[in-house]
Amino acid sequence: MIDQDTIKNCEEQKAQYGYAPNPHCAVCRGSGYVHPRLPDGKTDYSQVINCPAEGCIESQKRIYMATEPSLKDKGVSKFNSFDNFKPVLGAETTLEAFKDIAFNPDAPPLLFVYGTTGNGKTHLCEATVVQLLKRGIECRLWAVSDLVSKLKESIPENTTELLMNRLKTLPALMLDEWGQNYGSMWEEQKLEEILIARERVGLITIVTSNLEPDKMIEEDMMPERVVSRFRDRTQARMIANKAPDYRPKKKAKRVKGADSQ
Repeated sequence: MIDQDTIKNCEEQKAQYGYAPNPHCAVCRGSGYVHPRLPDGKTDYSQVINCPAEGCIESQKRIYMATEPSLKDKGVSKFNSFDNFKPVLGAETTLEAFKDIAFNPDAPPLLFVYGTTGNGKTHLCEATVVQLLKRGIECRLWAVSDLVSKLKESIPENTTELLMNRLKTLPALMLDEWGQNYGSMWEEQKLEEILIARERVGLITIVTSNLEPDKMIEEDMMPERVVSRFRDRTQARMIANKAPDYRPKKKAKRVKGADSQ
């Protein structure tokens, strides 16, 4: 017989987080967690993982992560996907690199893409977030200016280290529009600290910018030691997105009477 307290706890968790264990699960019995198996088939009692049984917490979490509320929480605002991306001349290599990270577990984890404004970089970041979440990979997209603001807000709250640790260890992180974001030495140091920590452990890290890497070094927007990590072809790719501006050019509105003056 199913424990009524277990059912209630699952319902409360579903209401709070959007997903929960299946209280009728025969594997975890509604707890949502199980001990994994070692390579020899024995149970590893030193660890716990989300219950992988069909309809239980792991599958529910993957479904929820692809919903609009979850995507917004991950930095996705326009719900762009690879399906609605319209490749044009100059975007081929960029599209291939984003899709490689999104679909291929063995893809190099570091990607730096630069190019003119409005040529699809943010669209492909959002599409990659959506696909990684479908694979069950935790990720977050930040406009770098917003991330800098978040870091500043964390100072009086004494939560800077907590936020930094989260950014350093998140399985996948996308930093969009680097170079339009900060000016102080403290901000530069924090961003550098995040990137170097992630590179050292091989976590998926994507950076986009409207500026060329050498220009960023020259203008002290990104240290050369960070740029060099994205030039390491054993674990990274640096790509110039040569596509033109996708955004339609708005026609100037004609003001009534303007020609009669």
